[in-house]
Amino acid sequence: MHRSDYTAARRLQQQIPLPIADVLALLKQHGNPQAAIAAYRADQIAHIRQTAVCSETEAAHQYDVYQGNTERAIAAICRTPVYLGRHTINGEKWGYAITPLNSGGKQADGRNAFIQHRNFERLKPVLQRYPCRHDGSDEDGCRIDPTSSNYFTVEQCRAIAAEIRTLAQTEVQAEAAQMLHAAADYLIYACALPDCRYIDFYGTL
Repeated sequence: MHRSDYTAARRLQQQIPLPIADVLALLKQHGNPQAAIAAYRADQIAHIRQTAVCSETEAAHQYDVYQGNTERAIAAICRTPVYLGRHTINGEKWGYAITPLNSGGKQADGRNAFIQHRNFERLKPVLQRYPCRHDGSDEDGCRIDPTSSNYFTVEQCRAIAAEIRTLAQTEVQAEAAQMLHAAADYLIYACALPDCRYIDFYGTL
């Protein structure tokens, strides 16, 4: 190892916070500091995407906002909802908050989501085929109450996600299909959270 390589790697550690041996390996692999930085950034963005379940654009934005602090970027993303389609349609913002819950009825450790009410209407026929519970009730019913919590079990939501995926594959409008795929993706993500037992669809007027 040339001393100049070591000096360059030490400088690079300001932007690539890894042990010197790893920085040297990146430098050797990619040939120059700029390429090494770009490769490290791409790797961190991929890690953020996988951990926080978000788009590449969102991951890259938060990575840059927090100046390469991956953990802070992930924490920031996890504090914001996943928007399933446009959050405002024709000036209307109300819709349904979708929240993974643990066995005690508290929010599980993961992201919640939001779907605007017009987009929710596309999901409603699927949801209404499954019995759900409302606030203050121990009885299952099939009516979605927009002024109450509507609790579905993880097992139900896995089946719902599969039905929504099928619906998305037959949808001719690209934007609507994208929204349906996003809804299915989110439900699969929420169902996989370690402490998730229910998913709550709550109307936000």
